[in-house]
Amino acid sequence: MLTRSTRSNASGVLLYLILTGVWLTLVGCASGGTAARSTAMNPAFERGWTADVDAVCAHESWDDDAEIPLERRGYAPYQVFERYASRDLRFDLYEKQCSEGRAEGCLLVGLMFNADADEPDADPRARSAAYDAFLQGCSLNFGPACTAAVNTLLHHPDVDPEAAASGKAMFGLVGAACYRGDADGCRILARDVEFPESASPDLIQDLVVQGNSLGCIYGDPQACTALSRLRIQKNDQACAAAALRRGCALNDKEACQQVETIARTQCASGSDLCNDMSSLLERPLQKRPPTWRDGMREACANDDPFSCHLLAHMTLVDGGSPDEMLHAIDMLQTSCQANIPGDCTTAYNLARYFFDNAGSEIPLDPAILAARVIAAATVGCDAGNRDICFEGAFFALPTNLAITEHLEIDIATSIELSLAGCHLGHGQACAIPHLIRPLLQGETLANLNRAVEELHDEHAPLCEQLPGDTSCLLTGAALYAMADIEHQEQGFKLIEKNCDANHQESCSYLDLVAGRPQRTAVSMPHSHLQCLSPGEEVPPITCSSGPFQSLSPRQYAARHGCGVSDITALTSSHQRPVETCEIQGQQTFLMNLQCADGSTPVTSRQAAASMRQGSRKGGGRCNNPVDLYVIPCPEGDYEVYIDLYMCPAR
Repeated sequence: MLTRSTRSNASGVLLYLILTGVWLTLVGCASGGTAARSTAMNPAFERGWTADVDAVCAHESWDDDAEIPLERRGYAPYQVFERYASRDLRFDLYEKQCSEGRAEGCLLVGLMFNADADEPDADPRARSAAYDAFLQGCSLNFGPACTAAVNTLLHHPDVDPEAAASGKAMFGLVGAACYRGDADGCRILARDVEFPESASPDLIQDLVVQGNSLGCIYGDPQACTALSRLRIQKNDQACAAAALRRGCALNDKEACQQVETIARTQCASGSDLCNDMSSLLERPLQKRPPTWRDGMREACANDDPFSCHLLAHMTLVDGGSPDEMLHAIDMLQTSCQANIPGDCTTAYNLARYFFDNAGSEIPLDPAILAARVIAAATVGCDAGNRDICFEGAFFALPTNLAITEHLEIDIATSIELSLAGCHLGHGQACAIPHLIRPLLQGETLANLNRAVEELHDEHAPLCEQLPGDTSCLLTGAALYAMADIEHQEQGFKLIEKNCDANHQESCSYLDLVAGRPQRTAVSMPHSHLQCLSPGEEVPPITCSSGPFQSLSPRQYAARHGCGVSDITALTSSHQRPVETCEIQGQQTFLMNLQCADGSTPVTSRQAAASMRQGSRKGGGRCNNPVDLYVIPCPEGDYEVYIDLYMCPAR
């Protein structure tokens, strides 16, 4: 896709207008002017721009933007992708979209190459590949990609020295950016571009008018104001007022003030335009013109996962109301179902964060938030994320008082999520059917019995062939979840044997079922990650905008409090809390603590939950909410501060 021939073809399209001497001109407004153009104009430039420019000053053009195609309004300026597209979206997703003719994908490919080119020891070909991708997106009539190509050529002329040295080439790119629907491209055309020496003053003036006309249509209020000034110079007061009215509709205060001033001036002078101006002012302001975000919202509502992904991340980065955050969770679930990497985890973590911090800080109904957590867990689990299967199953346990006081959840939800996670090889998810059995009866118990029997029958033959494998964990878990003691003993021994063979998920299973956190260096979750030895250098972290931090294995192993079990030796504060991952990791850390006499003050997860005193925001290394626990020991009470948002990268 990203070849030198691709660049040549795209450049040929972009420079056609310049090299053949075909210049675009604009004459006046719809009231009398026409747009003259050669019949030889390249179709890529011809597409729609003439009608746009002719309509700029027609009064009726400000009443209904629906006739202007969405991409002509500046759909999705390229900065939105640069800022909001999460880095864990795979490169091949963008490349596939680009190869299928979706220009946004070409833009994203280029932005990823650009980001790679900024790294130390970058591949010297990365910047050139970015430029190629932008040109390909531009050739697909996507203005933002043209603007990205302009910026790349401006800042890195070595990607194409010949084009960088040619004012005509740069001008061709800028013109394409504007005519193909990017407000930034129009701004550059109208205000910043260096025109070729062969361009006449009249042509330059016409092109500046075009740039401001299209920029105004694409929703740039400053372009509307600039257009009005240009039309006033031509003594075209009606056109100037119409442009200002559009700027006013775009919430530009200067434009709102000026359109009234023009009307009063015309009426005071007895001008024939007085009636036109007065009727223009009397008409109600149009609704806010649709923008690229509106287009993406519409696409997301029609289940376009890529638009949902971008909109959700915009909300997370820019912030929003609680209701907007809830909608972001819903959008992330849509993109999760399309297997966009990272969105399943983000949806669940965001829902869980809202539930855990509901109250004065997040004024939302806990029952609604709990339902969002379950929904996010179900979607993420269905998408094959075994960690979310387990965390959702654990959250939905009927023993979780934090949720049962707000919402009645069918116990089958926890069973289904745990079995799904178990099938995916999550050790602690496999443990939940055994833990939950005493709470079941009737048809629910019968369903569990059938499920674990099927699990056993499916994996027992594989376990005989591959001892120490995940199939043995699943076989042992199925046996341990059965009713009779003999099967349970067989299952437990099988899992112990699997753990002794260094099958980490089997060890994690034992941590949860048998209360043996000493079997692994760091208990649930992520028990396979070791702690750094005292004195080793602690690697720095770069905090993300959200509460959950994605740490490298070494960063996670260096978290504060890692491996500490002696509560008398533990130091924690609001500014330097113990760092764990999620509520399960937090509770497991507390269950590992021992008092001075060797006793264990926190004997269960329910006990841990009862010792929580609340949460304070703005603490730890990443300014996260920090929970305070008061732990009773014979020698006295200990305050333990915990940041539960420090998680290893998935």
